[in-house]
Amino acid sequence: MRKRLTLLCALAVLMSLTVIPMTAGAQEEQPDELDAILEDLSSDSVMPHLTTFQAIATANGDTRASGTTGYDQSADYVQTQMESYGYTVTTQEFEFDYYQYNSSSFEQVLPDPTVYVYEEDYLDMTYSGSGAVTADAEGVDLSLGDPAASTSGCEPEDFDGFTAGNVALMQRGTCTFGLKVQNAEDADASAAIIFNQGIEGAEDLFAGTLGSAATTIPAISTDHELGVALQDTNVALTVDAIAETRTTANVLAESSGGDPDDVLMVGGHLDSVAAGPGINDNGSGSGSILAVAEAMADVETDAKLRFAWWGAEELGLIGSFIYTFGDEAQGIEGLSPEEIASIRGYLNFDMVASPNYMLGIYDGDGSSFGISGPNGSDTIEETFQRFYGLEGSPHTATEFSGRSDYLGFILLDIPSGGLFTGAEGIKTEAEEEMFGGAAGVAYDECYHQPCDTIDNVNTDALDINVDAIAFTTYNWAVDPSFEDVPEDHLFHDDITWLARERITFGCNPPDNTLFCPEDSVTRGQMAAFLKRTMEVPASETDHFEDDDESIFEDDINAIAEANITIGCNPPDNTNFCPEDTVSRQQMASFLVRAFSMEGDESADRFTDDDFSVHEGDIDVLAENRVTIGCNPPDNTEYCPLDDVTRGQMAAFIHRADVNLDVTTNVVEAAQVGEAFTR
Repeated sequence: MRKRLTLLCALAVLMSLTVIPMTAGAQEEQPDELDAILEDLSSDSVMPHLTTFQAIATANGDTRASGTTGYDQSADYVQTQMESYGYTVTTQEFEFDYYQYNSSSFEQVLPDPTVYVYEEDYLDMTYSGSGAVTADAEGVDLSLGDPAASTSGCEPEDFDGFTAGNVALMQRGTCTFGLKVQNAEDADASAAIIFNQGIEGAEDLFAGTLGSAATTIPAISTDHELGVALQDTNVALTVDAIAETRTTANVLAESSGGDPDDVLMVGGHLDSVAAGPGINDNGSGSGSILAVAEAMADVETDAKLRFAWWGAEELGLIGSFIYTFGDEAQGIEGLSPEEIASIRGYLNFDMVASPNYMLGIYDGDGSSFGISGPNGSDTIEETFQRFYGLEGSPHTATEFSGRSDYLGFILLDIPSGGLFTGAEGIKTEAEEEMFGGAAGVAYDECYHQPCDTIDNVNTDALDINVDAIAFTTYNWAVDPSFEDVPEDHLFHDDITWLARERITFGCNPPDNTLFCPEDSVTRGQMAAFLKRTMEVPASETDHFEDDDESIFEDDINAIAEANITIGCNPPDNTNFCPEDTVSRQQMASFLVRAFSMEGDESADRFTDDDFSVHEGDIDVLAENRVTIGCNPPDNTEYCPLDDVTRGQMAAFIHRADVNLDVTTNVVEAAQVGEAFTR
């Protein structure tokens, strides 16, 4: 049975303002359980772990980078802690290309002697080779007149006539940096300089990676203006770096309870960059996960909890991609289709205590940045929003940019989300108003620097975020149920599915201990159910005149924009009638339009709907096995004028989901690492 949440949908804050009750007969105890967890957790729960990570870094050259003893000791510490909490711990070892930058220099010798400044004028490229070179900079197939067309260095033929021993000066564009540098090395270049392409958004100094330690010549990057100016100059270039294959490991820990075929994963990367101890990036996420794991150790969850600390994230999300996709060359298998289907969601925590923080939630529904996660990612976002709302805390969206370990899970269509408090980006004035701190200053001025120490952690951000992590982990690991839906209820399985999918939280907010299965569904409620189920995008158009006071106005406008409804007062259709109840015949049309069902509209399957303008949709609904009728066992009738109850509605939507394929936007695989490798 497919256990993972394939149709998780937007969580309406107005539908539920307190903790979701979880098991029948324990409606009072479960909220108290979560309340107790949140009461006990604070930044004080996390700081001892960060202190340990700092001590490990201090004892190991001020780093916890994968492939170093600092990382190995951090992994051992996590394993020891998790085993002491009662989790089963495994490690997943793998080889990777290690990179450590030590120093560099770059200057123009002739005709205009100039010393360039590291991080202002140039950067080393990750996996650069080491060496000292003084030679002429020779342009390679540059496209300065039409920079968008640049293929500089992408073909071996680009180096026809290239002078051996010169520095290959190449322009960004079309192919990977690694291929450009490999072709340059094959043409006997002594070093490589890649300057930015020169189109909008690709003009400034950039950080890039060669992807592996396959080449040995020094390689640096510059902005477009400097790169153009370096043509026909003589330059002196040195890079001192380590680029070699090493071994590291992911650390995975599972709870003893929970369904092994229904898993919630919670993770973050454990490694730092080679340049520093990485206490905010990402000791803060790693330590918070440890604290939450300890707090959740005795909780009886429906889903099995699987916590993960990823290795080699700083060199390109390597550990999490090893886990999700495997590595054939190393004989490591990725997740099987069955394992993918078993993961109900992945929560990622990377930098959750930045000094000049913002409280960022990954934009699961794509409403802020235009890239949404798989179905369910929007609901993860909404769960975090619900927590901050309960706390009265401001929050903002942060982009699914592909820069952290959620990416592999998104590419496998697994619902994903998490928190992020900012890295090298600059805090805006609006964010200063929301969160305090200083506008015009980086969220973390010590990002990837030696100063990312225990003193680089904002305990206020850490204090609220460790609770946010626990709140969302709990609510995603423990399934909701209702007092008025016993296990022998006709629609128990359908209502349980609806609640698990976060399409509903109940009918009596803020407690939401009831579902009210016998109540009739209103048109406003129907709009909300369909919008969440189908993940219908929001609409900026006010389609109707009579829903301005309805809490479902946004849902109504969304389904109108999607042509699921045109209104309730034809031919004008200026009204939606949000408080009117939904009849079974209307439900048929709603579902046929929402799910784009196809079928024979003239089949005449029932004897009591010949009068109905919805008869064709009723026949299509039956052909798609969403209904069989209303008078079993004969089922010759549909009862088109009867109101739809909330229990029936759950069954209709559940069957439609099972019988029809519903998809959503996901980040395309082609986007993986594009900003850093090309």
